[in-house]
Formats: sequence, C-alpha cells, structure tokens
Amino acid sequence: MISNIIWVLPDLISGATITASVLSLAVLGSVLLASLRYQDMYVAGTIIFFQSMLVVIGALLSDILLAIIDPRIRYE
Repeated sequence: MISNIIWVLPDLISGATITASVLSLAVLGSVLLASLRYQDMYVAGTIIFFQSMLVVIGALLSDILLAIIDPRIRYE
C-alpha cells in the first residue's frame, strides 16, 4: 500500500485526462491535452516536468515510509 504512493501524487494533480475532456472540467489533464494539440511546448513541458517531479517526490516519500514502518529495512 505504501509503495503505491509514488503513483498517487501525479494523479492528484493531473486528473484523468479523458474524464476531464468528456466532462469539460478545467483540470491540468485537459490543459496538457490542449497544449499538446496546439503545440504549445512551454506549457506542455512545464506540466510534464512538474508531474515527473511529483513522481520523484512520491518515490522518496514511499521509500522513507517503508524504512520507518518495516523493521527489516536497515540503514547501512
């Protein structure tokens, strides 16, 4: 369960792109889709950069939580 934190953080920010497109919701997924459609690479690059940073932060958080919770993991 803790290992799945790495995939939750980017989904919280981006939202489901298909659902946002169908329901015309103003979330980051639809902004990314529109920026890719109109070839606005600065907006698309920024969104993808922040999502990749959230993956890195989520991986770090899940590793730290696993080290705290699981006594079999030792610091060496």
